[in-house]
Amino acid sequence: MESTFHTIGRLLDQLAAVAAAFQGYLRQDLSAGIELPNYSRAFLDGVRRFDGEGQAFRASLDRASADARALHCQLAVLTDHSIHLRSCTFTLKVISARYPEISGFAEEMAEYVGRIRAAVDTLSGELERVIRMARQVDESGDTRSDRPSLDEAFKTEPASMRIAAEEIDQMIARLMSTLQCGDIASQRLDHIVQAVEAVENAMLTPEDRARFLAMIDAQLDQTIADLGVNCGMFTENIELIASRIEVLAANADVHRIGLAENYRQLQKRLDDYFAELRSMLRRRGEQQALFAGGSDGAGTRRVEEAIDAIGSAVRDIYYMALNTTLSCGRIGGTAASAAPVTTEIRRHVQILSEASDLMASLCPRMTQALAEGGQMALDTGLEPDFAAEHERLSAQVHAMAERAREAWLSPAQLNALSRQLLGEMPHLAEVSAGSQAVQDHLGAYRDAGQSPVRDQKRVDELSERLFALYTMNSEREVHKQHFWLDIDSSDCEAINLFGDEAAEMSLDAVLF
Repeated sequence: MESTFHTIGRLLDQLAAVAAAFQGYLRQDLSAGIELPNYSRAFLDGVRRFDGEGQAFRASLDRASADARALHCQLAVLTDHSIHLRSCTFTLKVISARYPEISGFAEEMAEYVGRIRAAVDTLSGELERVIRMARQVDESGDTRSDRPSLDEAFKTEPASMRIAAEEIDQMIARLMSTLQCGDIASQRLDHIVQAVEAVENAMLTPEDRARFLAMIDAQLDQTIADLGVNCGMFTENIELIASRIEVLAANADVHRIGLAENYRQLQKRLDDYFAELRSMLRRRGEQQALFAGGSDGAGTRRVEEAIDAIGSAVRDIYYMALNTTLSCGRIGGTAASAAPVTTEIRRHVQILSEASDLMASLCPRMTQALAEGGQMALDTGLEPDFAAEHERLSAQVHAMAERAREAWLSPAQLNALSRQLLGEMPHLAEVSAGSQAVQDHLGAYRDAGQSPVRDQKRVDELSERLFALYTMNSEREVHKQHFWLDIDSSDCEAINLFGDEAAEMSLDAVLF
């Protein structure tokens, strides 16, 4: 019996260490909830700058495109009134055909109207380009602030490993509870033996002796029954643990392969994340340069020149119309019929002048917004920081994978532990047999007669058997120190689970 409890205690000690290693292993970032915290300061600063520049570019893009749309709306006004001016100048030329002076003014005004139409065409092309580029950038979504989250993208949890470890942990907890019940039964046996000794040493009448022994019988009956149940539960739990370890051993390679796949997926998501980050950076730079109309600002200069041309032409037409009116007054006669036409021209010129003034006020704002958007694309300086962080995190993933491979139990060790536990089953049967022998003797004692001599003989036999059973449980109390090791999960790395055995497989063979 003593060697049995020694062996079982030692094996349960190893099993508790295995469970603690499982639990500690799963509480680390090696398998359950893999994530990569503690990003470098340069990377975080770069990401913040990336987001800040994206928001600034979005603001400049919104301002420029809003001003471009406002300018584009004025083109309809310019086009409409320039058409009216062209009609007026044609009427004026027809009316003033006999008056060369007025006819010359009309021809000059027609030329100025042509300048306005040419400037409108130039403006239309440039503003449509700005609006179209703003729409393309908006639809591409490259300036979005909701970048793919690194923390959320790089988590994985192999549930099969957690479940296996939790099952072993629960089985060991039930085993400890069974041993605790055995402690209580052992203490009751101690009290029974003390009571029997007291009855033997006391000067009692046969009636009192019989009454006390009957009380002892009742307690002994319950205690022996509890011991039998606990012994059965003890055996059953060890068998369950052994069977579960066999299942783990059979699937250990499967767990290794699954863990390796988790790290491969983690590395792929890491590569994809940084590839997308750098691609967003490049596309945004290209769009900013394109949106700004090129590094020389030719697009914005053409817009400014067209607006200036419109303003100059409108002022020239106004003075031409004024001179025409004055000339008609001097000439008199049929030339006076041109006066209503010149009045109509001055009305359209006033409207065109207001429109050109509004466009002249909007143009500098749009030009400034375009310049700001283009300037941000010149030198971001983020590519080196992103590349360095990618390399650092990739190295961290590789190190975590290697640590996970070394921490996971080998199939050979699991199988050896399972075989050792199953080898102790026959010895546990002897414990059960000893409990049954005590129960049989108790039944024989109850069925026998009540003579003092036979009573005393049976008391002696019962005392001897109880003393033997009590001694066995006392030995178990000593060796049960193995069962109650308080293993801190944080110390699991200090538990030598592999001993001096060489690693069965290399990292490349198991993981990558």
